[in-house]
This record gives sequence, structure tokens and C-alpha cells, in this order.
Amino acid sequence: YRLKKLISANFTLKNFQLWSPESPVLYLLRIKLIENFQVIDQIEQQIGFRQLDFFNGNIFLNGERYFIKGINWVEDYKIDGSLFNREQLFKDLELIKQLHANAIRVLNHPPHPYVVYMCDSLGLLLLQELPLKSIPPKRLNSEVFRSRITDYLLEMISRDRFNVSLLGIGIGENLLPDNKNTQQFLEYLYRKIISTLEVPVYTNFSPPIRRGTVLPGSISGISLFNLDKAQILKKLPGWLNKNLSHPMLVLSFGAPKLGKPKNVEDDADFQKYQVLKIARAWETITGYPEIDGCFISCISDYYGNYASTLYGNNSDPYLKPVGVTDYQREKRFAFKALKSLYQEGKCRYNPTLKFEQANPEIFPILGIISLLIFLFILNNRRYFRENFKRIFIHSHGFYTDLRDGRKIPFSHTALIALFSSLGCGMVIGSILFFLKDQPIFDHLSTLILLDPLLKEQFSRIVWKPVPVSYTHLTLPTN
Repeated sequence: YRLKKLISANFTLKNFQLWSPESPVLYLLRIKLIENFQVIDQIEQQIGFRQLDFFNGNIFLNGERYFIKGINWVEDYKIDGSLFNREQLFKDLELIKQLHANAIRVLNHPPHPYVVYMCDSLGLLLLQELPLKSIPPKRLNSEVFRSRITDYLLEMISRDRFNVSLLGIGIGENLLPDNKNTQQFLEYLYRKIISTLEVPVYTNFSPPIRRGTVLPGSISGISLFNLDKAQILKKLPGWLNKNLSHPMLVLSFGAPKLGKPKNVEDDADFQKYQVLKIARAWETITGYPEIDGCFISCISDYYGNYASTLYGNNSDPYLKPVGVTDYQREKRFAFKALKSLYQEGKCRYNPTLKFEQANPEIFPILGIISLLIFLFILNNRRYFRENFKRIFIHSHGFYTDLRDGRKIPFSHTALIALFSSLGCGMVIGSILFFLKDQPIFDHLSTLILLDPLLKEQFSRIVWKPVPVSYTHLTLPTN
């Protein structure tokens, strides 16, 4: 066996420059192991120096107040999917730098080590996360679960804590903030790991939030994805009042294609709609000086594991159309608009759009027609009216009718069954149509419909129960 010996050395650097996204200065650290004047081993590591402080709820980088202008990024490399592709990664990070962004957030998992290296080199602050998304609260108290999450978090921190680009590590997304189990789980992580290691952490919750869940020394995050200006103004104040002593980041904002609350099918109309939502959200978010940064929903569209009801009747229901570029990385109008927002603080391209609510005419039309036909038959056929009352009003006489041999004709049974099923179908179809763009509804339907092909067909039906025309955007001429 070999004896291990810990060797430490102190040295002083003079006239070095601090690292920042605007000036990502790195130095090469070379360590050599020498024996008898011979180099028997050596390692090289790029390092940088920065000063990151959280003070009075604000973020300070190298002694100056710093506003985070970030992009959410999903490891989806087109042909290779989530398999690492160095060439495509570099192209994606180049697109992000073109936007004048200074940070990226890797969604729901720690990134490939080369991603961290590139963030150091190109000048991008990095947020990365534990794969904890929408975990049932009862699972959070499991000893096996806590042990594995603790090991996972320790490995993430051990690997990346000394990289100059690391801004923070996320410890949960869409957990239930008002649940006691969630509170206990976050406090457990803080006592076990976070309090002893100097690594910023953040939590990310979706509104509404009724209880503060921020840990000491951490960053508070909120998702405002696909919310309009009025909704943002309604949801932000309560969150800000709870967490004024901590840095606060909006971890997602923007608009998907065919998303809530309006239906936007035409691609050109969608791009204008997306710009409008982003510009209004930015204006609202930056109106609160307490907020220390924000992240756009995604740099590009990407593929999910299951079809989704959230994004409408796309040609490919597995595609998540949420990016400022499409899946082929072709820039949308939103790319140029976001670039001007991040560079100048204002949107040069701000289209004027008038939105009309998208409703399927088939439900009210069929409802009115079927109701009129039913009332006509009920009013003009006394025998049918009596049988209808015997079924729905005086049903307690069922056994008496059997005893006396009174029967309802098949034609009346068929008519009543037709109108009953038609009414139930329209009610259910209407409910599904208006719930289709709710994340909880989409998540539950994925859990219930285990077959991916069944979920795919279901996603199409809830958006277009029959071939109907929708009310589109009215685009005023400027």
C-alpha cells in the first residue's frame, strides 16, 4: 500500500485581475510532483478569482451591485438528444453570449463537466440543480431518499464548488412550499451540508406562495413563466415581502407557443405574441428594485419524454416550443427583442397586437342544438315526457314498474341515452379544453395515461375535439 500525505502551500498573487462575465480572466495553475529532480506527475487547472457577496438582499460581484440576465438551457443537442455534443454545446453558448446574457441555468440536473469549464472560459455565471422536481412531500422524509440526495449534493459541490462561474446550486423545483415535510426536508439539507460548505443554494417555487421557505444564506427563486403583466403584478408582491433579506431571482419568464391564455397557431403571430409577453414581463420585473435578476424560459425548443397538453396541437406533440430560437436554432423575433433588453434595457421591437380569446364554437353550438331538439321532443310527445319523468323524477317507482310490467320503449331509451351522453360529453370536453394548458392537469394525465401513444392522442383531442376554427389574433397595421 502507499502512504498518503497532505501537502499544502501558501503563496501570494500580485496584480491579478478579478473574473467577471464581462471580463472572464483565467489563470493556469500547474502543479508538479518532483522526485530526485524528475517530474513524476503534474496537473493543470484553469482558475479564476472573484468576490461574490450577498448583502441586504442584493448580489454583489467584485464589490459592485450585479443584476443577473440569464438563460435557461436544456441539454438537448438535436441529433444526439441529451448525449454530450461539444460542437453543439459551443454553438448554444455562443448564441447565449450574443444575447448579452451573463448567466445560464441548467434545468433539473448537474451539467456535463465541460459545460462548467466553458462557463468559466466564456464568462457565464452558472446555476445547476439537483434532479428534484415535483417530488411528493411524503417521499421527502424517507431516510433512503434523504441519504441518496445528500450523497448527490455532496458530489455536485465537491466537483464544482471551486469553479469561478458557479453562482448557486438548486435544491428543489416545484416542491410544495406550504407543506411541513418540505420545510423539514430543506432544513435537513441545511443542517447536514449547506451550513458547513460555502456554496450558495437556491429554491424555486411556482406561485402562489403563502409561506416563506428560504434557507439562511440562500437565493429565493420564483417561476413566472407564461404569466401576463397583470398576473405578475398580482403574484410578485407577496413573494418579495417574505424574502427581502435574501437575493431574489425570477428563474423563468416568457411565453410558449399555443400557451395560456390565448391560442396562437400561426408561427409569425406566435413570434410577435412571444415578444410582447417577454417585453411586458421584463418591464414588470425590472420595475422592482428588490429583484436581482431573471432568466428567460429557454434558449431553444427541446424535446420531452412525453407528449404534452400544454403547447397545443403541434405537428410534434413531444416538442416543447418555449425557446427564443426553434429546435434548429433558427432565431425568432424574441431573440432580437431579448438581445436589446439585455443590452440596452429596452425592447426595440414591440409589436402591437390585439388578442381575442380562443374558444371552440363546437361546444355552445352543439349544446344549443341538442337542447332545442330535446325540448321540442319533450314538449310535443306526451308519452316520451311521462317516460322521462319516470326515469329521472319518479325513479323510486322502478320496482313497481317491473311488477306491473310497464316498459319504456327502446326508441325512448335510445333518445334519452343520446342526449345524456351528448350532454356529459360536451361538459367533459369543455372542462378538458379549458384545463389543457394547466401544468398540474398535464402532469396528472401523464401519470394516468401510461402509454406514451395514448397520451399523444389525448393531447391532440383535448385541443381539437373536432376540426374547428379558432379565433386568432387580430394584427393591427402600424
